[in-house]
Amino acid sequence: MKVTYFIFSLAFCLVGLANSVHAKDRQIVNPEILKLVQDHNALENFRVYTSKKIKVHRETLSSSQDNVSGGVDRITKRKILIETVSSRVKGKIIEISKDSYDNTIAFVSFDRNCTTRVCAYGFGVRDQGSFLWYVPRRDMQNVQIKTRGQLFMREWQPKNEGGFAGHVYMGSQKGSRDPKFPNLEFKLSETESVIRDRIQNRGW
Repeated sequence: MKVTYFIFSLAFCLVGLANSVHAKDRQIVNPEILKLVQDHNALENFRVYTSKKIKVHRETLSSSQDNVSGGVDRITKRKILIETVSSRVKGKIIEISKDSYDNTIAFVSFDRNCTTRVCAYGFGVRDQGSFLWYVPRRDMQNVQIKTRGQLFMREWQPKNEGGFAGHVYMGSQKGSRDPKFPNLEFKLSETESVIRDRIQNRGW
């Protein structure tokens, strides 16, 4: 019993330590950080992470008509695509654009096979951080976006919201804060030393 208790206590301490290190090493990507990286031409090697695991459930329905004994029989086919982005997966900023609301959007690819905006996730860059606002639709009609039990969007029909065709728009224009949206983060330990020193206010 004592051995079991010791093991659980040790595991709890290790998890706490890991979370502490995670919180210390990771920082949010805001306009100041993004500009600093761009000014040093370091965007190509700059890697980012999402603060929460993102799960996107996509679904499409297609129907066809077949003649059956002089009548019409409608057949409906269902296709489901589930995509998960872990908070530990590295992402690369492949494009920085402005949407129709004049928001700065950083399009991030979490897949090496994705090299264009079409398949990338769009994060709205604000003073508080970079929040997930655009999710690639991938030619699916209905989309659910979840993270840690929070359901952001239950159903979506194709629209060209924000000026980016082929993307689900989930950004809020009501306020400057989006506390529940996954945020974009980076690791200080993976950042170039000259940028890291500037962020930590070290050196001249």
